[in-house]
Amino acid sequence: MKKLILLLALSFVTFTTVQAQVCDILIPICDSQDGLQNNAIDPSPITIDTGCQVLQGTRTIWFRLAIIQATNFTFQIEPTGLVDYDFAVWVNADCNNLGIADRASYDAPAAGEYNTGLNLTATDFCETAVGDGQVQFLSLVPGDEVIIVVDRFSNTADVFNLTFGDPDAFDCSIVETSACDGETVILDATNPNALGYEWFYENPVGSGTYVPFVPAETNPTLPVTTTGSYRADIFLPLGVTDSETFDVVFYPQPVIASPPQDIDICNDGTNPGIFDLTENDDDVLGGQDPTFVITYHHTQLDAENNVNPIIPANAYPIVGSSETIWVRIEEPSGTCYAIASFEISFTAATATAPPSPYHLCDLGVLGQEPINLNTTFDAIILNGQNPLQYTVTYHSNPADAIAGINALPQPYIVTASQFIFVRVENNTVPSCYATTQFNIILAPQPIANPP
Repeated sequence: MKKLILLLALSFVTFTTVQAQVCDILIPICDSQDGLQNNAIDPSPITIDTGCQVLQGTRTIWFRLAIIQATNFTFQIEPTGLVDYDFAVWVNADCNNLGIADRASYDAPAAGEYNTGLNLTATDFCETAVGDGQVQFLSLVPGDEVIIVVDRFSNTADVFNLTFGDPDAFDCSIVETSACDGETVILDATNPNALGYEWFYENPVGSGTYVPFVPAETNPTLPVTTTGSYRADIFLPLGVTDSETFDVVFYPQPVIASPPQDIDICNDGTNPGIFDLTENDDDVLGGQDPTFVITYHHTQLDAENNVNPIIPANAYPIVGSSETIWVRIEEPSGTCYAIASFEISFTAATATAPPSPYHLCDLGVLGQEPINLNTTFDAIILNGQNPLQYTVTYHSNPADAIAGINALPQPYIVTASQFIFVRVENNTVPSCYATTQFNIILAPQPIANPP
């Protein structure tokens, strides 16, 4: 009867709309909210327009769901007492601007009709105070998002169950807090009206049974480091207890087991410059879980965001003569990862001849002068090539330089003027080399004329 009177008075009421606040109070859920002490206690920040009735909105709670499989969406709001609840439902609505609800009920329940919701047999979409509390289901597809507001019309304090017909259709990733092993997640149940708090954890996991911490955790926040479901009971004025549940999943944190190795291919005119980046898989994975996923990317940003992987990674044609490649290793959910970089190059080895002839002064034993050919000539011969990637050797004849054998010892004793033959060899691709030569002239030490 109260609803019928309110319905007549609605034309004299002015409602203030503060749309943006709805986004801040939506509670993500992905299964039936049974036994969780759901309370509708907060005034609605917006006018709840159902199309056939404006809901009172004095004591509300707001939920959000995401759909991952096609379903005929139904639910029931089940009071624990003889309490009158109303509701409204929006599909794919902007929480900043909800508009008119897709389904709603403002029914004044008769005895035995306190449950209200969406079912498979109702044919109406919206009902006023004259109704049976049931409106028609919603046909939803993957990607749909649902907002439900539950509005407790009665002044009587109450908690309710919210039961869904097909909870398997819901995406539970929206309710989970994901973190990596070694991190700490701070759960926050802060309510400005709270008189106190108590935290519980689900034990055993998946049972729906929550037990209190010993000693009791009574702060508004709770730091957690292990996977589980946690519940905060929030003690409010007038003996009201609200509850908030948090699901936290900690995933293993991959590491770069060993730094990835640079990969060089010699551009000798026959190699095509096709790189197998997966040569670094074993280095990066090491002894970690073999289900970890390894991908390769062109940029650090792509690796961090896990986009634009190089496919196929075992046959990558280089762009230009050198590139920086980023490798990403992640656990199967993709939440936790590590990245590193390495270089690939497709270049020909070069050997730049030193100025020739090179005059070496015979300062010691007559006709014998030592010289360290590597320290004297390597930088000139490499001419900017990475000395960590190339080895320079010196030989007494061109055949040995080409074959890479019989390198001259260092320091080398020069006994006469002679030609030195040089080989520059790629350390990872021995067939990638170049040769050159220069002349050393052993010059006698000048003698000063007596005055």
